[in-house]
Amino acid sequence: MNSTDPTTRPFFLIAFIVLFLFVMGLMLVTILLFVPTATEEIFGPPAGNQNPLQIISRSTVLVLNYQDLIKPVGPDNMFVEFVIAENQTARDIAENLETQGLITDANLFINYLTYKGFDRNLKQGTYTLEGRMTAVDMAEKFQNPTITFSILAGWRLEEVANSIASYWPIDTALFLDMARHPREYDITSPLPIENGLEGLLLPGDYVIERSAVDEKQILIAMLIGMERSLTPELLTAFQNNGLSLYQALIMASMVEKEALSPAEMPLIASVFYNRIEANMRFQSDPTVQFAIGYDEGQQTWWANPLPAGFDQIDSPYNTYRYEGFPPTPICAPSLNALLATADPAESDYYFFRAKCDGSGEHNFSRTYEEHLNFACP
Repeated sequence: MNSTDPTTRPFFLIAFIVLFLFVMGLMLVTILLFVPTATEEIFGPPAGNQNPLQIISRSTVLVLNYQDLIKPVGPDNMFVEFVIAENQTARDIAENLETQGLITDANLFINYLTYKGFDRNLKQGTYTLEGRMTAVDMAEKFQNPTITFSILAGWRLEEVANSIASYWPIDTALFLDMARHPREYDITSPLPIENGLEGLLLPGDYVIERSAVDEKQILIAMLIGMERSLTPELLTAFQNNGLSLYQALIMASMVEKEALSPAEMPLIASVFYNRIEANMRFQSDPTVQFAIGYDEGQQTWWANPLPAGFDQIDSPYNTYRYEGFPPTPICAPSLNALLATADPAESDYYFFRAKCDGSGEHNFSRTYEEHLNFACP
């Protein structure tokens, strides 16, 4: 026999429903008040284009899974080049990241992107991602990709400017004016920049954050590269060779343009040192090429062959006509050229001439008569 009074059953049912609604209401209030606040404390404020329900929904997902967003997935020594191609969606990007093992959950990553509003601002580009980066780090990096550009040894400032402009829309005229008058733009350096930055920008590959890419920051990055390459040992060697730092940079730039092979650089440097000691002019063709500037006919900054009467061109850069060093370096010297200037070969050569076989190598001579004998037919 059932001892429960049937008349009490509605009371228990009503009490259960009230309790259930109370608990659900308490949970709802907790979600409405606590979850968005907690999410904002962890990840910052949400993007302003979301309605309250979207914020609550996304905040709940983020709070429940926040550890997956703030913990790195890969090892510290892992580096991956990750490409965001044109017209890729946030889902394409998230799935590629998950496939490559860079994040744990593509859907969670998309949820974070939309919460922050980052999904509307994923920039096309190539990114270097590290194993120690979190999903949050990657999302922020994708808002601000890097620009990678290369500067070749032996380029003059105009060539540097034109090359960078092919990677990123800089104002080449402004870039060149800054490079020629750095002090007017508050560019400072321990290097001798009084005559401009020709020859003071280190060749090589550069990676700069897109937000920092402007004419001044690019110049500073390359200038710092040269500062770091000029070690105390190099500076001491230049001094022991009787050169100031600026003279060493000028000589290195001439060595750079004269030599196609780094192996010949120390020997070419020795010729220039021997000429200094003998009070001879440098007679370096690249200095004349620099003086001529852009050759419309050959479509190059380095005219070759030189025009007839080139040795009489009236320019302080014409080292056939004028004694001593040209006023500035003539190009960006490589580290190899700097090392050759610091540690030249020992020789008694005073002349060199390109071999006639097209190899780019040179014949070296002690006398002018020997030098003439190496002339090409």
